[in-house]
Amino acid sequence: MTSSEQPPQRKKSLLSEDDMWTVSAQPPAVTEQPARPPAAPPKTPPARVSGIRVDARPRETRGHARDLAEARGRKTARDAAHAWASAARKAADRRAELVTERDAALARGTDPAMLVDFILEACERHGVDWHLLPADVQADIAQHSTD
Repeated sequence: MTSSEQPPQRKKSLLSEDDMWTVSAQPPAVTEQPARPPAAPPKTPPARVSGIRVDARPRETRGHARDLAEARGRKTARDAAHAWASAARKAADRRAELVTERDAALARGTDPAMLVDFILEACERHGVDWHLLPADVQADIAQHSTD
C-alpha cells in the first residue's frame, strides 16, 4: 500500500447515539412473590467409621481414570485380536499361494532344488523357521536340501 492510499475506515455505529432510549435507575416494583418450592431437609454428614480412609486405592486408579484405562486396555486387546486374525488369514492365503506357485513352477520344468533354495533363502531373510511351512513343502526341502 502506498502512502497516498488510506486504509478503509470503519463507520461508527449509531446505536450509542440513540437519545430516545433511556434506562431507569430504579428497578420495577414487585407486586407478588414467586412461589418457592418446599425446603429440603438438611443433609446429615456421613458417619465416620474410623480415622482410616475407606477408599485407599491410589488416586489414578479410582473413578474416571480407572474407567478410561480399562476402556483403552479393552480396545487395545480387541485391536490386537483383529490384527492377529487378519494376519492369520493372510498367512493362510500366502501359504496356499506358495504351494500353488511351487506346483506351477515344477510343472513348467523348474529344478526342484532351485525352488528349495529360494524357499530357504526367503525363510532365512525373514527369520521364519522352515518347519512352519506346509508339510509337502517341508518334504521337498528335506529331499532336495544341500545342507
